[in-house]
Amino acid sequence: MQIFGTGGIAAIKPRDTVRVVLLDDSNRVAVLYIGAEDFYMLPGGGIDAGESPEQALAREVLEETGCRCKVTQELGVVEENSAAHEYREISYCYLAKVVGKNGEPSLTPEEQEEDTRLEWHPLPRAMELIKNQSVSLFDMKFCIQRDISILMAVKNGAV
Repeated sequence: MQIFGTGGIAAIKPRDTVRVVLLDDSNRVAVLYIGAEDFYMLPGGGIDAGESPEQALAREVLEETGCRCKVTQELGVVEENSAAHEYREISYCYLAKVVGKNGEPSLTPEEQEEDTRLEWHPLPRAMELIKNQSVSLFDMKFCIQRDISILMAVKNGAV
């Protein structure tokens, strides 16, 4: 487990999430681009009540990418924490392959408003896009650290 954070452990209950390095048949990585924030991140999201991490992963991948997937490896867990901002998130991280044809994302109204788009990139380019972002919000900085650590696990063959 990797922990990113500042100022001790936040007293709040953590938000449980899933994150995925999703590869297509050309081994390109799915990356979400949020146009309103000029921000790149890996697909994933919250685990709903009664869902297992694997069920949440399948749902989030289908919603955000329009693809069905098969998990090929559990990559581990990343915890993001900031006592100063009362922020705590635990991400269950996976490597998965697209199964069947690529579909169309089913974005929420908020994601549509934020101009969220799905892009596919080779692993080195996905890492570059996520790593070389200039952001000011602390939670976006955590997202960058989290996603780079997940991509590095794939790059370094921890799969």
